[in-house]
Amino acid sequence: MKNLKKLARELSFQEKMKEIQILAIGPFNDIQFFYNDELQFFDKETTEKINKIWQEHLQKRPDDFPGTLAHTHTLRVSKYNEILEFHLQKTRFDMFMGTREPGKLRFLPKNKLWEENYSLPLSFGAVTITSDNAIICGVRGKTGLESNMLTTLPSGYLNPDIHAISLDYARGRKTLSFLSLVISELKEELNIDWFEKSQLLGVAQDCAGSQQPSIYVRLRVPITSNEVRQKAEEAGKEIEKLIFLSNDIMSIRRVQQENYQWTGHDYGKLMFHFALPE
Repeated sequence: MKNLKKLARELSFQEKMKEIQILAIGPFNDIQFFYNDELQFFDKETTEKINKIWQEHLQKRPDDFPGTLAHTHTLRVSKYNEILEFHLQKTRFDMFMGTREPGKLRFLPKNKLWEENYSLPLSFGAVTITSDNAIICGVRGKTGLESNMLTTLPSGYLNPDIHAISLDYARGRKTLSFLSLVISELKEELNIDWFEKSQLLGVAQDCAGSQQPSIYVRLRVPITSNEVRQKAEEAGKEIEKLIFLSNDIMSIRRVQQENYQWTGHDYGKLMFHFALPE
C-alpha cells in the first residue's frame, strides 16, 4: 500500500482528506451484514426536528418519499479472515435528511455504536475501470449537485427493501446482499449488467458532506469507454454527462484544473484506489 499522505499530495487532495475519516482500509475478501428490521427510534426533540426539515424539503422536492435505508450501528474488521462486518438498523431517508449536519465536521468513534440521534445510512461507491483502462465518471444533473461536481460511477445506498435476499422472521433480521446493490446501481446508472472483477477497498466517512459511511469498491468491466457511453445513453436515467479519465494520477490532477471538483466521498474512493494495487 502506498503512503497515504504522500499520495494525497500527488492527487492534490491533502486539504480535502482532512474531512474524511478512514474507518477501514483493505483490500478485504468479503462483507457480512447483520440487520435489525426494527425502525430506528429518536427522542421527541429529534423527531420534531426531522419532521420539520422533511416538510421543508418536500416544499422544494414534492415527489421525494421517505424510502428505507440501513443505519450503520457498528463496523468491525476481522483481520484474520479479512472480512468487513456491519451491524445495521432500518432507517429512512427523512430521518437521514433530518439529522445530518452538512458542513460540520463530526468524526465518529471507530468500532463503537454511533450516536443514537443520527441516521447514518450505509452507501457504496465504485471506481469502475473499462477494458481500455479509463475511470468512468459522471456529472449528476438530476440529484441536486452543482454542475461542476464529478463522481466516479456507480454509487448508491443500501436499501434493505431491495437488496435483501432472505429474512429470519424469528430474529427480525434480513440477510442483505452487497452484490445485489452493486449490480443494481451499475444497471441503473450505466445500463451495465455485470463486471468481470471486483475488489473491496475499505470504508470511510465523509464528515463534512453527507456524513454517512461508505464502502469503497474497485470494479473492472469488460467493455470499452465508447461501449459504456453507448449503453448509458440508451438508458438515459440519471447521468447528465459522462467523463472518462485515464487511470492515472495525472488525469485526476488535470480534471481539477479544469474547474471540476469531486464529491466528498470521491476523495476517499480515489485515494483508496491508487493506494491499493490490483
